[in-house]
Amino acid sequence: MSRFRLRTALLVCLGLVVLAGCAGLITDDASDDISEDDLREDVNESEPPESITATLETEATLDNETLEVSEDLWLRSDGTSRSESEFGGNSTTTVDDGTQVWTYSEGSETVTVMDSREPFGNRLDAIYDANEQLLEEFDVAKLEETSVGDHDAYRVVLETDSNESIGRSIDVAMGESIYSVPLGSSDDGAAGENLSDEPEQVELWLDQEYLFPVKYQFETAEGQFQMQYRDLTFESDLSDDLFEFEPPENATVEEVDIPTRTEFDTVEQADLAVDFDVAKPAHVPESYELDGVTVVEYEDDNRTSVQSTYLGADDDMFMVEASDDPDAFEVDGDSVRINDHDGTIEQQDSIGSIRLAWTCDDVSYYVGGSTDLGEAAVVSIAESIDC
Repeated sequence: MSRFRLRTALLVCLGLVVLAGCAGLITDDASDDISEDDLREDVNESEPPESITATLETEATLDNETLEVSEDLWLRSDGTSRSESEFGGNSTTTVDDGTQVWTYSEGSETVTVMDSREPFGNRLDAIYDANEQLLEEFDVAKLEETSVGDHDAYRVVLETDSNESIGRSIDVAMGESIYSVPLGSSDDGAAGENLSDEPEQVELWLDQEYLFPVKYQFETAEGQFQMQYRDLTFESDLSDDLFEFEPPENATVEEVDIPTRTEFDTVEQADLAVDFDVAKPAHVPESYELDGVTVVEYEDDNRTSVQSTYLGADDDMFMVEASDDPDAFEVDGDSVRINDHDGTIEQQDSIGSIRLAWTCDDVSYYVGGSTDLGEAAVVSIAESIDC
């Protein structure tokens, strides 16, 4: 997967952080100090514990409104997990038994079940991968020893390099809303409500023994975000019963089709993997080049789409997609003609995106990019696709 498209998803619930103890700035004179290079090496080599239990609390303040959710967690290194949360008066339980993921919403009395595989994967592994990614792509501005609750910790202040684009964001879920918070200046077309201003500084607290992120916070022009794992324990002997789930008798069970994603380097490789012509624009704006191609197969719906991502010199991007489902793309906008076919184009200034969709020979096509690319360029790209 391209480093520009890699996304760390922190699907979290909200709460206030209390920092205990006093912080001492690390200097080269102390014998037990850890340097920035040592920390990076230790994080890269760290392995998750066999299990953790915790209450994950996150607080977000947006438009002078504070949202809070609390999530009780039981996570094991084999990928099994359980979480129980409450938001807006509705309790939700999610259990990954290693084969399937069950999510029970008490308020609506519904259970959704899906295969236990990507994009979800092992939640503990994902947390540790996020540590590596943050230290890899941010500058360490300050490193100091402190404590959070009962845990000795390293406080790591990370800052963006104003001359580089990180091309990464964090998806923060609060109830049924997902906020895509950029951690760099790249517009990667994320779903959800885009908070356009990226943070200049991110603070991370790592448990000194396990290098687990006990606390995390940042601020943008749009709002403040912070999360903390409370009552955190490592290597607990967790009962297998926690990771088993039986739907309540009165609940409606719905199966969710999680698509299979296969990555290719070229359009030609992807074209051989599907039964329809993959969209390949003859016109690509100057400085843009193909970054990767993904074939997405929805087995239950018997449909397939192919997504091609193009990156520009300033890490701007646009995406071209084709699907064998004629109704794959819903765009609500103005009518436009693409090579004698009816299409629809929509510019969303609030999130800085342009979307264009049309159908040709029972294949749906889509071109999407940032408003910086411009409507005329998006139309030119679409018109250069042979159909």
